[in-house]
Amino acid sequence: MIFLLSLNIIDIFDQIISSHLVHVLHMKEISERLMKWVCIYIINHITILMLSDTEIKKSIIIAEVSQSLLLLLILYFFYTAELLDFCNNSNKRLSASVFINDIILLTYRFLMKVNCCTLIWAHNRCLNWACRYDIFFISEKYELIHLTHQLKRFNMQAQLQLKNIVKEFSILIYIFRI
Repeated sequence: MIFLLSLNIIDIFDQIISSHLVHVLHMKEISERLMKWVCIYIINHITILMLSDTEIKKSIIIAEVSQSLLLLLILYFFYTAELLDFCNNSNKRLSASVFINDIILLTYRFLMKVNCCTLIWAHNRCLNWACRYDIFFISEKYELIHLTHQLKRFNMQAQLQLKNIVKEFSILIYIFRI
């Protein structure tokens, strides 16, 4: 049995803690020069406005950063690297990945109960990480998916209890054997 749980993060690019991002870049041995450039890029944007050849005083520009920027997606992968390290666990047969603002948790064992316990364990780790960096998941957007090739062995009323959230399997995908 393969279970997949997708967690959606609220406005991740507005929530990034720059000191944590710099720490992660340092741990991943990114050059000091590139880290300084990232800091200038993502924090404390200061500009001098010129109107009709008259300089206006320096101002801090507070603006939302566009989520469509490729650089931000790359930085987000670095930002979530610690979470992926926490969640990926070959002993528990758990694989974690990131796609845009989604954390994907995939577990694969023969017993449904074991898969559910693994997802609960991983979800708790995700919540701890999110709490540490003031990030929030949108529980209404959680997706719980079951991939199977034996429909008869799956309890269609099964639910997963994640803290105060009860999630039903919203998608069941049948895999044909050839």
